[in-house]
This record gives sequence, structure tokens and C-alpha cells, in this order.
Amino acid sequence: MKDEKGLTLVELLVAIVILGIVLIPLLTIMMGTSVRTASNEKGSTNLYIARK
Repeated sequence: MKDEKGLTLVELLVAIVILGIVLIPLLTIMMGTSVRTASNEKGSTNLYIARK
């Protein structure tokens, strides 16, 4: 049984946890940036309309 290749369940779970720890903050930052971009776009559009 020592010649078996592949990942154990523990190794797979550790990899998923590490990915979660790394990806969740990145996705949170990206969502915040997206919301701010949409807000700035509305403000720019309103300013453009007001200047016309």
C-alpha cells in the first residue's frame, strides 16, 4: 500500500482551507472595488448631465 499515489483526505482538506483563507479576502476587496466603481460611475454620469 505504500506505492499508492494521490492525495489523502487530510491533505485535500488542508489545501481547501488554505485556498479559502487566501481567496476570501481577495474576493472581498474585489467586491468593494466593484461597488465603489459603480458608485463613482453614477456620480460621473450625474455630473455630466448637470453640466449639459
